[in-house]
Amino acid sequence: MKKLSLLLLSASLMTGGLCAQTAIQFVNPIPAAFDGATQIPQFADICPDMTLPSGHIYFKPPTKKGWTTQKVMAKGVTHWAPHYVGEEGGEGAFRSNPLTSKKEYNNVPQIRHIFGLPGPVNGNWWPNGYYNEDQARQKGREVSISARMWVGETMEGDDYVPEDHPIWNWFYDELINRYETQKTQDGVPYYVAHNYFTRFPIAYQVGLDTRANHEVLYNTPWQNWPVTNYHPGRSLSRTNTVLEGIYVNAPDLVTQQLLGAIMRMELMQKMGKFTGLFQFNVHEWHPGFASKIKYTDGTFYRSDKTPLDPNIQIALAFLAHEYGTIFIEWGLNVRMSDTKKPVDYYPPMHIGKDFWFPTGQSEPSSFPYYSENGSNRYSANAYLGDITHFGVALWNATGGQVAGGTSYYATYKLDGGNWINRQANGSDIVASFFEKRGLCKVRILGNKMLICYFNFFGDNEPHAIEVQHPTNSNLRYTGTVCGNGVHAVVVNF
Repeated sequence: MKKLSLLLLSASLMTGGLCAQTAIQFVNPIPAAFDGATQIPQFADICPDMTLPSGHIYFKPPTKKGWTTQKVMAKGVTHWAPHYVGEEGGEGAFRSNPLTSKKEYNNVPQIRHIFGLPGPVNGNWWPNGYYNEDQARQKGREVSISARMWVGETMEGDDYVPEDHPIWNWFYDELINRYETQKTQDGVPYYVAHNYFTRFPIAYQVGLDTRANHEVLYNTPWQNWPVTNYHPGRSLSRTNTVLEGIYVNAPDLVTQQLLGAIMRMELMQKMGKFTGLFQFNVHEWHPGFASKIKYTDGTFYRSDKTPLDPNIQIALAFLAHEYGTIFIEWGLNVRMSDTKKPVDYYPPMHIGKDFWFPTGQSEPSSFPYYSENGSNRYSANAYLGDITHFGVALWNATGGQVAGGTSYYATYKLDGGNWINRQANGSDIVASFFEKRGLCKVRILGNKMLICYFNFFGDNEPHAIEVQHPTNSNLRYTGTVCGNGVHAVVVNF
């Protein structure tokens, strides 16, 4: 596919000279050099260097052998994690380097690691009960604050402490005070998210309550919303970041889960929180799906979780930055060989689900390239980090030009039909779900405007779109959209 640049194709006057209509062509996010048939990571080799606007966070480890953390950071990744830098001098080297010392990400530690719990007694991590106030506050004064991107894995596992327990009020009270002092001293912002996903009352979960109840959240001040753990005085009120976990189950839940995540990002920003997406690129669902890996001496099949639609992966990475400021990717193997060997093997998960057919044989035999230990093992979904990078790069090339500008939903129409009006209260996400249609969002800075359209319900037919400028309906923009992915371009006016 021909790679497109940001391009203003033509301008013409509609009949009567009342409306200026400009033709646009949306940017193709796939680099011309990308070759999906290789099944190996490519983004850091084929994509140009880039820097995200200030305040935007992007985490992805180096996924190909020979790549370094510094290499992927040159491609736009903003933070590093201790877990992935052992081959590059370790966390000490990164903490002592002034270029990286304030760009650490803590990589979702569990409660047992956050608090340094000594270990379970007869399977119980809390044999003496949860911490009292003095103990919880002491932990808040002890935990490292070297990671400016702090995300917990706190809402699951045998060491789980309910997120509404007062232990968290006390702990975060002390932790956030320390982060605030550090920020005052060096000017570097911090982001603290209790967990990589969230739980909210049903009014915040699009499609699980009535449209009218969802609309209430857009029609009233946030102080009057159904109470969450993030409201003042509640257990998580002092955390400043709320992440939405992208863990999609059955494929027919995609639209509801993703629109719900974006809705909550909008709502949490009204409460003054930083927001973003924490993405796992496969469905938590895999009946009947197998990945196929081609070798010169045979073909390997692995029954595994189904990857998300590439269109959706690109869209989510883009929308994480357009609706929020954070995109964190989880589940990628690091430094995988371009030989696709060795392949990771975890018997409880993979035994009986892998099939190896040597070239010329119709019966499976023993696979010769397994590895149960060590790092740098190949994963069947090695390429997924490329797809999301294309989404981040698309946003940076388009939305990044108008970062910090004013955001609007736009009125639009498809194929010459009726205008689909933007909602007066900004609840277009809710309307999208209940009306099973797309969204057009714009962002304006100076004389530049991002036009972004996405439709998680979209079909695979091309549709003519006409978009109204949100503050001057006499300015119209026309182009072609197709599918369930994101379309983006910047225009001058």
